[in-house]
Amino acid sequence: NGIPSYNAWWVLNLCTYCKFTGKKDYFNENYDYVKFIVDEFDACISDDGNMDFKKTGKGCGMEFFLDWPTLSTPDKVPGTALILIYALNRLIELGYNAELAEKAEKICKKLSKYVRVESNAKQVVALQVLCGNRDKALLDKLERGGAAGVSTFMSYFILKALDALGSEKTFDVAKDYYGAMLDRGATTFWEDFNIEWLGGSG
Repeated sequence: NGIPSYNAWWVLNLCTYCKFTGKKDYFNENYDYVKFIVDEFDACISDDGNMDFKKTGKGCGMEFFLDWPTLSTPDKVPGTALILIYALNRLIELGYNAELAEKAEKICKKLSKYVRVESNAKQVVALQVLCGNRDKALLDKLERGGAAGVSTFMSYFILKALDALGSEKTFDVAKDYYGAMLDRGATTFWEDFNIEWLGGSG
């Protein structure tokens, strides 16, 4: 669909499934496609961490995409890099294939500058935390404004990062964010929701 980061999400989902089910055979069934994705990422990322997914020769409708709130902002670039790092780290941790793990480590090293790039977007900051940056200043960024800046798609990662940094406000953020949807009559969680939209809404 022209969104390279979705390949990272697919790898992440596969690794998560295999981790919790232990179905290594299922991973092996999908090995060729995982390798194809990892090889494409490697070819599209230069040694200095710059990403050019057009090198695949395929159309990119949204070359850099993390979630809707960051789509039209500079944060979409580090956000894309960080979801690649996060997914590839899960592949490394799975430990099913040494060759893939070695290439994944190489890609993560090339993208490592994004783990400490300056950003105030909670989605990006959360991924930085989950990719190894434990700078205490990031906790202030994640806690600032409570549920403001949280997005539906990335809420799990924001809550997970808050917990990883020892926040005492994790539950409050979850309650305020999802509670606001429920207060507005939601029967399922909306694809996109900003807590700041509540003012004047019905």
